[in-house]
Amino acid sequence: MLSSRIRAVRARVRAALTIVPAIALPVMAGAQAAMLRAANKKAASKIVYLMRGAPASGKSFTARKLAGKTGVVCETDSYFGPPGEEYHFDIKKRPQAREQNMGCFLDALMLGRSPVIVDRGCGKGRRTWWYAQTAILFGYKVKLAEPTSPWWKRMVAWKKRQAEWPVDAVQILSDKQQRTHRVHCSAIARSLSRYDPTLTIKKILKGGK
Repeated sequence: MLSSRIRAVRARVRAALTIVPAIALPVMAGAQAAMLRAANKKAASKIVYLMRGAPASGKSFTARKLAGKTGVVCETDSYFGPPGEEYHFDIKKRPQAREQNMGCFLDALMLGRSPVIVDRGCGKGRRTWWYAQTAILFGYKVKLAEPTSPWWKRMVAWKKRQAEWPVDAVQILSDKQQRTHRVHCSAIARSLSRYDPTLTIKKILKGGK
């Protein structure tokens, strides 16, 4: 049975999605979208950052730094344990974790908070498209953000030069996160394989259609 907390999150998401389309729904009609943009004219200076990067690359540290004192970090992994505390990942509960994060994101946009940082491995998938499209419909600017950790910057530079990751990339990231998420090496390898150094917001929006 779902906890009362999850039921409450689902209720908020359903209510919010009467304004903003769900992942599986088409983009709202032009007239509707125009009205929403007009209503959120003041949000033009507000921004949403979509964090990208593999596990243990330093996404959460960079996300908190970007948020500062006024921003909001929406982190999917927080469902399995608050930052700095023991992490209990359960793949069966991943849909609830994703839904909770969507609820956090929608709440932040509705309140006009800024910046809003989506702390997940944002790529070209439909969920990333949903975050980007929803932010735009609420009048926010959307930018990609990457971890600033020295080990991740070195690995990305190598990837751009050599068109492949350093041979020890998975091991480096695995060693870095032993005290935090303890993500399996195979999951880190999959994340790296999906990483596109040429990704842009334009590609994300185009890929979700």
